[in-house]
Amino acid sequence: MNMKTLRIFVALCFAMLSVFVAQAQDAMAKMKKTYPVAMQEFGKKMSELKTDYIIAIDVSATMGRYKDEVVPALTRFFDSIGDGNYVRIVSFGTIAKEEQTRLEITKQTRPQIVERLNYVYDQVMNDRGMRGHTDFVLMGQKVMDLIQADNDSDIHFIVVFSDIMDDPSQKAKGSNHRSEAEWTKLAQRFNALEVPVNTLSTYFSHESKDEKQILESIDLVNKAFPNFAKVPGSCLSDSNDNLPSPK
Repeated sequence: MNMKTLRIFVALCFAMLSVFVAQAQDAMAKMKKTYPVAMQEFGKKMSELKTDYIIAIDVSATMGRYKDEVVPALTRFFDSIGDGNYVRIVSFGTIAKEEQTRLEITKQTRPQIVERLNYVYDQVMNDRGMRGHTDFVLMGQKVMDLIQADNDSDIHFIVVFSDIMDDPSQKAKGSNHRSEAEWTKLAQRFNALEVPVNTLSTYFSHESKDEKQILESIDLVNKAFPNFAKVPGSCLSDSNDNLPSPK
């Protein structure tokens, strides 16, 4: 391409860009002129939504060593959440139980939330009756019970801290997990909800021998829990940091 051709090409690019910008500005101006009241009302309603944060902590034996990662991370998490929203804390292992009932997040209650998080790691995780297994179906059922009993929140956000290795004591025959029917029933309960639910899970490092079961667990959780997303825990430091997505 000679210099003259290059100049023409550049001029055409600038001309096309100018037209695109003008069209975009025109469309934006029309939208502002036509929908100001509707957009204002939408923004107002979004700011008024109350979110119910359900923190589910895996208290099986393999998770106790992550206290120094989880508690500070959750403390920062709650510091970023505005007052007026709600939080609950659920522990799950062999059983699932509510460790912190529905609590409004305020300046006064934030220290109480951190105190309960420490309680889960210092007390609940030392309960041998809780540490034997990790049962995601039981946890899901408990979470669903809490959501269905909540008539105030507009959105529910489930935050799970676990290595995502589902290993229930009541396994289906020939499986490391509960029966397909139990997982399907849990998924149906979530699907029947009329309010939005999102699930975020932080997973932690694991031994290579457990990878197959963890991938199976992620696949099951992904199908049952709504809008499921997973992120690595900050404590991951070995070759198992990045789990491949289940096929």
